Amino acid sequence: MLLFAGVMVSWIMIFLMPKFKEIFLDFDTPLPRITIILMGIASWFAAWGWWLLLIGLLLGLGATLICACTHVGDETGIVTRWVATVRWAMPITRTLDFGLGMSKAIRSMALDMRSGAPSTFATTLPSVVSPTNLLRRRLTEFARSIAQGVTPHEAARHAKLGDVVVCALQMVEHGEDPERVLGHAAEYYEAIAYRWWHALAALSGPLVTLALAGIAGFIALALFLPLIALINAVSESM
Repeated sequence: MLLFAGVMVSWIMIFLMPKFKEIFLDFDTPLPRITIILMGIASWFAAWGWWLLLIGLLLGLGATLICACTHVGDETGIVTRWVATVRWAMPITRTLDFGLGMSKAIRSMALDMRSGAPSTFATTLPSVVSPTNLLRRRLTEFARSIAQGVTPHEAARHAKLGDVVVCALQMVEHGEDPERVLGHAAEYYEAIAYRWWHALAALSGPLVTLALAGIAGFIALALFLPLIALINAVSESM
């Protein structure tokens, strides 16, 4: 849909608007302000549109390379740290990273506790999340506290992993089933992440539709109003 709309708008701006401009100038009819604005946009787009397309392609290629470098490169690399910082700075991606990362970490905790080896947090827990997720720093701090002998729920509180996981670990320490309690906590964090994801997906469709409708309405009005003026001018001259 977006590709088709982009192609149509580009075709109108580059090929159709110059023809309309010639027609309007030949009839020497005063043009509405909205049409003048559209002509200015079309002239600018015809001059710089190909550069915009090239920049868009380069940005897309750069984003692809960043993702590839993030997955195959060194976890302490500059690109990885930059991507992690950018993702953590944006509320939506930070919520997704935190929710999904905590879900993976909690399930790993449950597995280690069920095996009777919570000390393995120190070596395995931070690695369950992506290098581009700054939650790894908190999990590393949590793992360090566990290795120093701190109780899991106190270590989670100190590492700011959230009240839900703190309460879940405290229940486990009091004899509750780790798999059941931590499973519920993991589902909670998953629900937070997917709620934001579904909200974003639900909003993107209407917002894109409104934007495309606004662009189409602007172009249609800018082309229709001078046609009325041309018809009136021809009618008056007859």
